Amino acid sequence: MLSVTNLTFKVHNKIIFNNISSIFNNGEIIGITGAAGSGKRTFINLLCSKKRKYQGIISIDDCNIENISKRNYNKLVSHYSSSQETINPEAVVKEWILGGRIIHKRILSPYTDLDREIAYREMINFGLEEFAETRLKMISETSRQMASMARVHSAQSGILLLEKPEAGLNINQKVLLTNALKKYTLSGNNIVILTSADLNFLSASCDRIIILADKTIAESGSHRMITSDLIKKYFNTEAIVTKNIYTGLPEIQIIEEN
Repeated sequence: MLSVTNLTFKVHNKIIFNNISSIFNNGEIIGITGAAGSGKRTFINLLCSKKRKYQGIISIDDCNIENISKRNYNKLVSHYSSSQETINPEAVVKEWILGGRIIHKRILSPYTDLDREIAYREMINFGLEEFAETRLKMISETSRQMASMARVHSAQSGILLLEKPEAGLNINQKVLLTNALKKYTLSGNNIVILTSADLNFLSASCDRIIILADKTIAESGSHRMITSDLIKKYFNTEAIVTKNIYTGLPEIQIIEEN
């Protein structure tokens, strides 16, 4: 379990978050969304310990993250950002994904059969088996993105933090990503927290959606809370929300102004 208690964060005396509290339970996929400037990236950066000058407590299993060593923290939490990911273009796809297991590997020791099994499974989950022996520089940008997410998944950390994981992906890749996220939390032991502005993706992928607005958590609930009024209120956008007759999920159509 990850919990945020009375979190307040300022930048140059400007309040970004004011007294936020929330609990993220094992087995959950939680989507963080909100209008531009609502603090989605900042929230993830706080959770992944990139920013430490805040008031309040962020804890993992009742242990304050400020009291967890960097090495142990890196075993507990994995982070992916589509805008900050650095890759080795010469790396072969299967070896790049296997590199996600490095936090579990002893220095100078080879990867274990279990490491390779987990990495291979994630390569399959992300639809990359045909590129297994291919260098990253030889595949498309979105396939490289999928390979980097497979690498992060391979770490099998208890908490997975993803910034805009669906950005730029095609329809099939989004489906693969959604399925991979659900498999990741299937055991009930792991937590996925992701940010996105795509409400359709969040509805299909997440158990719970949190909307950031006015320096706090403005709304929290399942995909059932997504309505035209909510989109207008928090995103200042006109939209029509219908229900998919097969999945029951909301489908959002933005109304373009002439």
